[in-house]
Amino acid sequence: MSGAEVRPRLLHEALDLAAVRYGRRTVLADRNRGLTFGELAEAGRRAATALAGRGVRRGDRVVVTAADGLDVAAVLYGLSRLGAVFSVLHEQVRGGPLEHVLRDCEPVLLVTDDPAAGATARRSGTRSVLPAELLAEDGDAGPLADPGTLEVDPACLIYTSGTTSLPKAVVSTHQQVLFAVSAIQDRLGYRADDVVYCPLPLSFDYGLYQLFLAVHSGARLRLATAAEAGPPLLRGLETSGATVLAGVPSVSDRMAWLLGRGSG
Repeated sequence: MSGAEVRPRLLHEALDLAAVRYGRRTVLADRNRGLTFGELAEAGRRAATALAGRGVRRGDRVVVTAADGLDVAAVLYGLSRLGAVFSVLHEQVRGGPLEHVLRDCEPVLLVTDDPAAGATARRSGTRSVLPAELLAEDGDAGPLADPGTLEVDPACLIYTSGTTSLPKAVVSTHQQVLFAVSAIQDRLGYRADDVVYCPLPLSFDYGLYQLFLAVHSGARLRLATAAEAGPPLLRGLETSGATVLAGVPSVSDRMAWLLGRGSG
């Protein structure tokens, strides 16, 4: 790229730039399939078109909860293209906790693959849609009208754990998210040839930021399930070719215990 480096202003712009640079390389994978940078960008465009067709507009809030992390990632980038605000919930958030978020967030749509969550949404007066409907391969991913999204517009709502009270949403703008990604990358130094093994869900802020860091750095993100974060952790690290483990203290403790057991 000649001249001054292009700086993304919005989340999906960072993905578009990475797709140009790394297009056919895998950015995101689980144990079943993977997506290249170009495929993730294209899936996000399809999702944006489908969401726009369902009336989602700039500033609207959309809650996303699904078991498939690759689908979740594509929907998030689709929402960014519309200037909409996403909130990712763990797929086990159901019943009362989900009702609280729907009341508090007031989303125009719930994207979920869980029939029980869809039923909760209907009782709350919120429409729901399957991720597969938004990401259908035969969907139109044509150009969208520019919604006029600004860097200071909200990009996401991350709900706290609610340890002492009901969960509250932390609002982050595009500018704040991209600044945080750049700051974390400056410290961690992910490389384009890294494979980042992530046993953290995308509903958890540090898990979500692993996605943004992979896009920023050109690394490959391997999403692991909760089961893969248990006894199979070491095997998962080996079979995925991981060079980085995205962890929190509980993950590090688990790894230390597994290593200790293996050397005993």
